[in-house]
Amino acid sequence: MKKYDMAFSKAEQKERNSPKECSGPMMGSKYPYGLEISLDDATLEKLGIDSLPKVGKKIRIEATCEVVSVSQNQERDHKNRSVRLQIVSMGCESGPQSALEAVEDGVEDAS
Repeated sequence: MKKYDMAFSKAEQKERNSPKECSGPMMGSKYPYGLEISLDDATLEKLGIDSLPKVGKKIRIEATCEVVSVSQNQERDHKNRSVRLQIVSMGCESGPQSALEAVEDGVEDAS
């Protein structure tokens, strides 16, 4: 499964932190609104997560989602599209999946 870096680019970060844009709870955030998933105690229990991981630890998730909404509109020359997904099933693991991932985790921990 190919992974993509969802962080704002340096140019996007600069624009988001400009005086005209600085407002709201996501100001200064590295990632766009809506990419954060919050797991409550009941969800952690369902996933079998007994002890809380360290902040900054990378955790692998795999999810099946249902498309609950699609939207497309055009304002002048700019098209906007969006898809809302509802996670319907999910698995979560904090351990490495392969020798390569174990090495990557070690390198990240050393940084």
